[in-house]
Amino acid sequence: PETSFVKISPLPLLVIHGEKDPVIPVQFGRRIFELAKEPKELWLIPNGQHLDTMFREKGKYRDRLVDWLEQHRLR
Repeated sequence: PETSFVKISPLPLLVIHGEKDPVIPVQFGRRIFELAKEPKELWLIPNGQHLDTMFREKGKYRDRLVDWLEQHRLR
């Protein structure tokens, strides 16, 4: 059965996943990305845990997310 994230195309999908997530293993984020249609992006955060990715490297990924949201803003 087709899952909901596959059906959202052509809306942009961004998957952000910490590589060291102890709650949801990184292979699940990779699998969602593989199954999704374009446009899509996958950000794997080195040493990222479950809820800390936006705070890593002095907010680098938070700032990157804001830029991504601005770029993909629905008009």
